[in-house]
Amino acid sequence: MLFPSLTSSLLIGASAHLVSGAVVQRDAAAQAACQNLKSKLGTTIVQTVGSPEWTAALDAPWNLANKDVAPACVVFPYDHTHVAAAMKEIFENDAHYAVQAGGHTAMKNWNVVQDGVLIMFTHMNNATYSSETDTITLQPGLTWEEATTAVEPFGVAPLGARVRDVGTGALLGGGISYLSSEYGFASDMYKELDVVLPNGDFVTVNADNQYSDLFWALKGCANRCGIFPASANPDVITAIANFNSVEDPKAVLLTLFIQTTNPDGSTEAVTDVYIFYHGSGFPDAIFGELLSIPSTSQSFSALSYYDMLVTFPMFPAGCVQFFGGGADFRDATALQTIYNHWWNFTTTVQNEILRSFMSYTPLTKTTTDAGNARGGNPMDPPADGFISINFGVMLPAGITTVPDSLESARQLLFSQCPAPAGLPLYIGEIDVKQNAFATYGQYEKLKSVYAKYDPTRFNVNHLDGPIGL
Repeated sequence: MLFPSLTSSLLIGASAHLVSGAVVQRDAAAQAACQNLKSKLGTTIVQTVGSPEWTAALDAPWNLANKDVAPACVVFPYDHTHVAAAMKEIFENDAHYAVQAGGHTAMKNWNVVQDGVLIMFTHMNNATYSSETDTITLQPGLTWEEATTAVEPFGVAPLGARVRDVGTGALLGGGISYLSSEYGFASDMYKELDVVLPNGDFVTVNADNQYSDLFWALKGCANRCGIFPASANPDVITAIANFNSVEDPKAVLLTLFIQTTNPDGSTEAVTDVYIFYHGSGFPDAIFGELLSIPSTSQSFSALSYYDMLVTFPMFPAGCVQFFGGGADFRDATALQTIYNHWWNFTTTVQNEILRSFMSYTPLTKTTTDAGNARGGNPMDPPADGFISINFGVMLPAGITTVPDSLESARQLLFSQCPAPAGLPLYIGEIDVKQNAFATYGQYEKLKSVYAKYDPTRFNVNHLDGPIGL
């Protein structure tokens, strides 16, 4: 397996509640930064309303909640020098900003900005493989389908996300892949990263140089430290809890509970179970309990890493989407209780939504061991493993107004399913109101590293993103 060497321009970079006077000041700061950047970089790289790439870049976001958010300008960098120049002007003009890599986020405003500077990595989308060093180099504008396709001819694959349209930003949240049980979180495989700091300084970080603390923090800091059939469910949940005691690093399990509301008001519920084994066959001692549960269909075959990536359903873009994070120990009773709360939530709001889903991802002891062997990460998960949980909601196509009743129901669900102390929330799958950082085992160290590289807290005051730092 490869150790990805990511050549990506990463930006340390949250939101502020502004009164009307501050809005005017904010827009003026962004306009000044944009004007200076156009003079320095040209109008091909720095574009405004009416420019060739403006509409294509902003008109069809993956999350419809991020539509009609108009930046003062969009910077389309071609290399890290353009990113550094952009951050320098943003910093010196005290402008707000956002960064967009693949664009796959259910968090409103995390990768778009009103009256600020948007840095969009559309043209930094290369993936290369070096047989001499056995490393993959990725630029930040790739989706995982694109990254995997680019290097598959060499018989290799980058350790990344499980869904094809997820971008490279997944790595900054840790990154859960089909090989996490064997190699840890995707970010645990970093070899080296190119980083642009808030003031525009460009640095290269790795585990052995003077920026080793920042290298460690980038394994789970999100955009704060860098950028780059249902009746069988009780049996399935019991099997999930039992699976988490498995210590074979080649075994991976992902379960997705989905309910969809059809146009006529009827609903369809389905449970998808994805099992993978990095080897030959499916050992009965590991998967026998799951495979013995009656199912409507089963499909087994040898798959490439790309095949695995496109197996997982890709929910359509163009709808307002929300995530929520959860976690629990490998306890069947607790997991069934969480499922019951999710099901009650889903049936309560089913007439207001298109789809509700919940996923259970066992992160076993082998995941933690693999990460710790490579220096660990800010999440510092428990040694015995746990279940990572993602709650998701999609609104019907074209609906952008979120009913108060739906938002209240979502927050009630999160309060009913709190993560036990010591279990980290996966930051790529949280609600904007959840503080994932505070659940990290190395929270205090992460705060210290963040303060070292952003002493004026420019990121927290000028870029929307996760709370807690």
